[in-house]
Amino acid sequence: MAARLHHCPLLRRQVLLLLARLILGHSRTDATRILFGSCSKAELEQPLWPHILARHPDVWIWGGDNIYGDKLSGFILWPRPKLLFQAADESKLRALYTAQRHVPGYAQLLNSTTTVIGTWDDHDYGENDGDRTYAGRRSSQHAFLDFIGESGDSVRWQQEGVYTSRRFDFGHGGSVLVVLLDMRFHKDPYGMPGGDFLGEEQWRWLEGTLAQSTARVHIIVSSLQLLETRHGIGENWGRFPEMRERLLRLLTTANLSAPIVLSGDVHLAELSMASCKGGKLLDVTSSGMTHSWGTRPPNSGNVLVSTVMCWGMQLAQYVMAWRYQMHVKGVPQNYL
Repeated sequence: MAARLHHCPLLRRQVLLLLARLILGHSRTDATRILFGSCSKAELEQPLWPHILARHPDVWIWGGDNIYGDKLSGFILWPRPKLLFQAADESKLRALYTAQRHVPGYAQLLNSTTTVIGTWDDHDYGENDGDRTYAGRRSSQHAFLDFIGESGDSVRWQQEGVYTSRRFDFGHGGSVLVVLLDMRFHKDPYGMPGGDFLGEEQWRWLEGTLAQSTARVHIIVSSLQLLETRHGIGENWGRFPEMRERLLRLLTTANLSAPIVLSGDVHLAELSMASCKGGKLLDVTSSGMTHSWGTRPPNSGNVLVSTVMCWGMQLAQYVMAWRYQMHVKGVPQNYL
């Protein structure tokens, strides 16, 4: 399936118009708000919660990397540059989840009427770039479900993986289906020919869920970016191109009303749009909630590595083609 990826100023306007349709009901008193975020370290300052609370969200979506359980331990340069991480065990994950629940702003959100849902990514899964070979994946799943407040009778406790869907009916026909994908539990190791992120059981569930949906809006939460592939750098759906093609085909041929992908992982905010045969698809990426490329080094466990990485990303902002840069009143800015 052919798809053209766009990064342009007009995209911001199109996204805002679409989000206005999602967020605003038939009147201001009928407003519905679904907010999301990703990449949050429990041990760092979390300045966004007052802003989130001020918007009185009906739903809050954790998009992955909700805590950082693994730890940067070093790096290698040969045969290719690679960061090394020490995987987390269940006790470390649970301690960080407890710390996150006690962050004042988030605790206030939990005590409000906001519904909290979410999925995970590698750092709260327990292992950097983690996949199905991670030995602690089942205990990690239980720790995550406890954190998210999953009900005891939920099928998520019995199934392999944390994928699920939730439908929200906000009145006046304003129905939204939120589909939360699990990109870790069944993921094949990178380098495996024909590798997959979801596994066939999750694919069947996803296809069936979308086929049966009558919602007016469909939000697909993928912890990794779908549209931006970055030429094989980092993690995204482009690492398994056949599976990326499969998901794009599914989303553009399933006759879904208003599909939109929410993603995270990369510590920078980004809006992408693909023009496909079946229509247009948006991928809205959350910047890091506690750390991002333009504000602080992302891996504070190793000062030298993190500083060089941050400088490199900031330098890239100035040498990239003009149409890829973020501008404020004509002045190029670092990534959010």
